[in-house]
Amino acid sequence: MADVFAVFHFLRPYWLLALVPVVALWWQLRPRRRIEGKVTQGVAPHLARALTVGFEEGRRIYPIDGLALALVLLVLAAAGPTWSRLANPLLAQTAPLAVVLKVPPSMENTDVQPSRHKRASFKILDLIERRTGAQTALIAYAGSAHRVTPLTEDPNILRSYLSGLAPAIMPKEGDRADQALALAQMELARSQTPGAILFVLDDFNPSNLRAFTQAASDRPPVIFFVLGGQAGTLRQIRDIQNASFVQVTPDDSDLDQIERRVLSAYREALLADTTQQWDDRGWLLARPAILLFLPWFRRGWTLQWVLVFLLCVPAAKPAQAEGWLGWRDWFLTPDQQGQIGHEQP
Repeated sequence: MADVFAVFHFLRPYWLLALVPVVALWWQLRPRRRIEGKVTQGVAPHLARALTVGFEEGRRIYPIDGLALALVLLVLAAAGPTWSRLANPLLAQTAPLAVVLKVPPSMENTDVQPSRHKRASFKILDLIERRTGAQTALIAYAGSAHRVTPLTEDPNILRSYLSGLAPAIMPKEGDRADQALALAQMELARSQTPGAILFVLDDFNPSNLRAFTQAASDRPPVIFFVLGGQAGTLRQIRDIQNASFVQVTPDDSDLDQIERRVLSAYREALLADTTQQWDDRGWLLARPAILLFLPWFRRGWTLQWVLVFLLCVPAAKPAQAEGWLGWRDWFLTPDQQGQIGHEQP
């Protein structure tokens, strides 16, 4: 939510100047409670309140209140509030993900049932099923890092290769998370859509800390998915910039966290893309404004002078006056209108 307020702005802020006449009009036309002091002079206050006609009218909601609120909403909508960019339709709308799995002998420990490695495999498979149609790469590391599969949208390929991974097939024992990070970055660089890196591990070697902290803001976001591990290791991971931490859970709440953070990383990268247009969200305010106009159909809520205001709007912009007569656009495409105009004598 804080990120939304950080990028919130108006595309057409000059429209906000229209709030001044709207508020002034509301203040001028709203009825006010008037009680003449001379009339109630010498009368007990409680009797004066009971005998004064229209004393409670100050608590009523007048038609001008609904109109003013509707106009304020319309002005804000015309100003073009926005807090996100339009996604590029030529690119994938789901962020690619590089899954980096640590496969040392310690992953065979059974403190996480049935074992750390098997639980990690199950979680990765569930995550792949959730990301149907999204690109996912698989990288394995221990004493060395290896690309198992490149970015692919086929979950069957990932499933077959993941089932064959085991500590016994790794050429070296150790913890070269730095090499795995470099491979993951190279893999994501092949995609035009910004993505994230998911490290699935049980421990973290402090010697790799430099690779994750150096130029952290320039690399893709890293999500550490931890199975087991010691408190000191987890504390080191939490302090890494442009990285987040998720601990394994018995249910799917850990996968929900991972999906939210991958989506958040994609949205942040989209906001940083200055080539994409901002998404105008003014239409969200137009709907409640229309609802506020519904009471006008009731007797006593009609404001005749509003028609004068509506007629002045197209007069203020002669170039756009033709748009008020363009009712045919509601039902016919430009090609259909052109054909009708051609056939007419």
